[in-house]
Amino acid sequence: MEEKAKHVASVLRVISNENRLLILCGLIKGPANVGEIAKYVPKIGQSALSQNLSALKAHGVLDCEKKGQQVIYYIADERIIKVMEVLYEYYCRPNDSNPL
Repeated sequence: MEEKAKHVASVLRVISNENRLLILCGLIKGPANVGEIAKYVPKIGQSALSQNLSALKAHGVLDCEKKGQQVIYYIADERIIKVMEVLYEYYCRPNDSNPL
């Protein structure tokens, strides 16, 4: 159980970043390419977006596949999907009148 707790804590640290949460809130709707993902986090540049996507991918949160010249990202871990569904319900929905 201790090893699982370490792993979960590591994943939670990765997703607790504001920009990464915005990325995941967008990807909970379905896979997207980098241009589409950039719309979820408009206040960061391309380099920062790539770094955040790489961090999420390195921790197994995201994966991607290449379709032609596009790279399509998606949430790879079913457990993260479950967590993000709850977060989306309470915090990610557009026009949420109670952001916290």
